[in-house]
Amino acid sequence: QKPCVLIPLPHSGFNEQRKHAQMMAKLGVAEIFDQEERSEILERKIRDVYKKRELFKKAYKRESVDVEINSATNMIREIIKDYEKTSDQ
Repeated sequence: QKPCVLIPLPHSGFNEQRKHAQMMAKLGVAEIFDQEERSEILERKIRDVYKKRELFKKAYKRESVDVEINSATNMIREIIKDYEKTSDQ
């Protein structure tokens, strides 16, 4: 439950990293950095997150954030299970 900048893999199998990062950003608890962006943008996002860290911490305390994160965790588990089933065939 710390403020963060998420860097999803651009070519993950089911795009699950990007979807999870977008959900976290929508909840106000993370920023997203795309690997194709310049490093100066990453530095700016890190500084912005640090400056707004109290807002991020408050966002984490909202009950709806816990529900959303748990839902996302469950969704990711299901995606992994489906992937493992198809890769075993």
